Amino acid sequence: MKTVIVDDEFHSTALLSALIRRMDLQGIELAATFNKPLEARDWIREHGCDLLLLDIEMPMLNGFDLVESLLASGCKPLLVFITAYDEHAVRA
Repeated sequence: MKTVIVDDEFHSTALLSALIRRMDLQGIELAATFNKPLEARDWIREHGCDLLLLDIEMPMLNGFDLVESLLASGCKPLLVFITAYDEHAVRA
């Protein structure tokens, strides 16, 4: 599964990347990490992904808007939302 991590906080993307690499999960390929959601959106539209680990609260483009943009372009990855805000849990 081509996997992409998107979180505006560098330490979050670094930690998740390290965990994925350390766990050496069969079938999981960490294709890219992004700290800027607009760059992530453009990359995913061009290259696609199967699994998206995604923060919700980000500047310029929040996680929900990023997902809607990807869905509108035909990209439908599996989603795992990453958030510290429990009020987003139901919508996620």
